[in-house]
Parts: sequence; structure tokens; C-alpha cells
Amino acid sequence: MDYKIELTPLEDRVLRALINRTLTPDTATSEEADAIFTIVNKAANLMFSLGVADEVGDNVIGWFYEMYTKQSC
Repeated sequence: MDYKIELTPLEDRVLRALINRTLTPDTATSEEADAIFTIVNKAANLMFSLGVADEVGDNVIGWFYEMYTKQSC
């Protein structure tokens, strides 16, 4: 199945900061927290549409980041 992950510049920055562990939900501004919520929703929607929710486990953000960077290759 083809997929296209589209992120705003803020969502892209927040996702990369989460991966690099320079941002956490506890340290996020309200704008960043909203972006985290949106990223998690996008990740969940993609997981379920691809039918891989059981395979992803607890590292949803890591999996989503990997899928996001793969599509850029």
C-alpha cells in the first residue's frame, strides 16, 4: 500500500526533536504539544491503515519517523 506522510514545518521540527530527545511532551510549549498530538494521530492512522499496529509496539514515534524518512528516499 502506498502512503504519503505530510507534515507541516512545525510537525517536522517537533518529530525530529522527539527522535533526537531534545524535546519531550513535558518540556513542549502548547504549540509543540499540539504538534505532538497531531503527529501521534497521523502515526496511529497510518499504522492502522497499513495493518501493522501489532508489529509497531511501543515505539510509535520511532516507527513513524522511519516511515517518514523512507518516503523521502
